[in-house]
Amino acid sequence: MEKVIAVFEVGEIRKRFFLFNHDLNVVFQNEAIFPSINDENGFEYENIFAVENWIITVLEDVIKSKKYEIVAVNYTTSEASLAFLNGEGELLFPIYHNSWPMSQDVIDTLYEKYGGRDEFCRKTGSPSTGMFNSGFQILWLKKERKDIFEQMAYVLHYPQYLSHIFTHSIVSECTSIGCHTAMWDFDNRTYHPWLSDEGIILTNPMCNHYTIETSVACQPVLSGIGVHDRSALLVPFLRSSNKKFVFVSTGKRCVNMNPFNQERLTVDQLNNDCFYLFGDNRNPFQASRWEMGQIYKAGVKQLAGYFGVKAGSENSVEIDEELIASLLEMGNERLFFKAGIMEDFTDPSIDLGLFSTFNEAYHRLMFDLTLWEAESLKRVAPGEDEKNIIVLGNFSENEIFIRLMASFFPESKVFTTPIDYASALGAALVIWPALEERKQPVFNLSLKEWKPFDSKVKLK
Repeated sequence: MEKVIAVFEVGEIRKRFFLFNHDLNVVFQNEAIFPSINDENGFEYENIFAVENWIITVLEDVIKSKKYEIVAVNYTTSEASLAFLNGEGELLFPIYHNSWPMSQDVIDTLYEKYGGRDEFCRKTGSPSTGMFNSGFQILWLKKERKDIFEQMAYVLHYPQYLSHIFTHSIVSECTSIGCHTAMWDFDNRTYHPWLSDEGIILTNPMCNHYTIETSVACQPVLSGIGVHDRSALLVPFLRSSNKKFVFVSTGKRCVNMNPFNQERLTVDQLNNDCFYLFGDNRNPFQASRWEMGQIYKAGVKQLAGYFGVKAGSENSVEIDEELIASLLEMGNERLFFKAGIMEDFTDPSIDLGLFSTFNEAYHRLMFDLTLWEAESLKRVAPGEDEKNIIVLGNFSENEIFIRLMASFFPESKVFTTPIDYASALGAALVIWPALEERKQPVFNLSLKEWKPFDSKVKLK
């Protein structure tokens, strides 16, 4: 039988399973869709029991097929979500998608106790984003659901909960703990004291390459302890090249990651949604984030409604090189989003009467979105760090966006890759030593370099 590493890549809706062989090629893949469940207040949480059943069934079926020998399994998730367990390791509360609200007064009181908002956010490397700061989910539970909190014995981030399904072990690791959780004190490299002061005791983070011996379908398997998907994304690129790069992960949100920038975050950065991430090497680095995918979706819908075109018309827009050139010559002031955006991600002030066609308006929308992305990227990637820009995700397939990025960064090289399982590959690489191989195989990420439009704009 062929030896393989198994990886579960769990997104908010789409869940994927991969088997990687000795050469780190995908030899088997399985996918499932589990829509979120809404509670009585309309807030979304994970259909965790369906997910657990799928994970166990998929793994057992592969083992029973006797086609592959699974020597190790790892997990990566996209959510900054927590699992609350009792002393028997049973789930006490749904795993929410961090959209449920919390009283700002409670958060402000915490900030005041520990040096004020700016100092607390700086020290924890976490912009103030409510439940996206996953540590506040524990605080919410203590304040709002004391009955659950008093039964709580353990807290796990989502990747570690998936590992717990098979290992029943209580562990934590740095990539989840350090991801804008408001839990980690980056000055002192330990948990922030607010946790212990609130009676919340968490296990110390372990190295991501740590594995635990377990058994699945009577087959001995080494289980990883999981890794956050943003950190996992970087691993294949860091291990395949010694060149510096910045990474742009696009989708519902756009996350810019600079694994070579370990400078302290400033108050201005934190106020513009910059934060720290941890690499699997336990080193922190800067990242920035904004709601690009959601704003794009709302903007396209707004344009389609105004111009009376069918949904999906944006997918058939042909690039107008002359129009792009004229936009580039006009400079770098945005026309869309000058007055900000509404809660539904629409632009409240844009006058669509300025455009004669849907195509013209779409080009301008993409131009302004890319300008916004360039501004976000430059917050964490000043100067030489942006010589190589790698774009992955939904917008890597949007030629207008990619070539505009190349135009906005004319001194850089902009790359995309067709590999859409980089997080899973990273999770496999993290526990590669489980295969007892001395040398990591050489793998090809198939990077494609993109050329800019003829005209260029100089960013401020």
